[in-house]
Amino acid sequence: MEKDWQYYKKLNDEFFYIFKNVEEIVRKRNKDYSENFYSLIFIDKYLLLNPDTWKKYNSFRNIVAHKNSEKEFHITEEGLQIFKTNAESIINPPKANEKCSRPYAVNCDINFCDVLTHMKKKNYSNVPIIDTKNQVIGIINYYTLFNYYNDNCEDIASLPRELQVCDILDYCKLDNNPDIKYEFIWEKEDIYKVYELFRSNNSKVKIEACILTDNGKKTGKLVGIITPWDLLD
Repeated sequence: MEKDWQYYKKLNDEFFYIFKNVEEIVRKRNKDYSENFYSLIFIDKYLLLNPDTWKKYNSFRNIVAHKNSEKEFHITEEGLQIFKTNAESIINPPKANEKCSRPYAVNCDINFCDVLTHMKKKNYSNVPIIDTKNQVIGIINYYTLFNYYNDNCEDIASLPRELQVCDILDYCKLDNNPDIKYEFIWEKEDIYKVYELFRSNNSKVKIEACILTDNGKKTGKLVGIITPWDLLD
């Protein structure tokens, strides 16, 4: 059965109402009430993550506002649901801890070779080392192994099987490599803060990962870890 005009109008009205909420929030966030919404797309850090989509929504909003009585200009039910999801990410931005899972973390008395085996099996690039307070005191990654071999290559032919994490702790310090760095952020920071950190990376110093803690500091308890690969999911 063909839908009547009132049905389409209801969909358009719902779209228009939600769009106005998004626009109001974006204006408040940027403290800008003079620019039109199209201009705000290039100012707001959240809209900038998906500018082409919001350009299309803005164009449709203009159509709805000026030609609301024409049946051919309507949003579909499926399109409205997709729009609601996009709008929700602007109205209530997801938190950083929603983009990460509890990381594989190790303490100092675990066998280092076992850690490497697990990293290879699970394809982990960074494994936090934690103390008894669940605070991060180091990171195991490929730099760790490279630096260890670089200092010990004359004395060893292969990695000692009895080697423990505590034995290579000096090679796991967060500031060991001048080309990379780790950022500590609050677990409930919105995810766009993480996007912004990775996007604004200095070309000389790459952010390897963001470490989430319960207070956003190195002294906080580990909650999770986010790499650029996590944001592609």
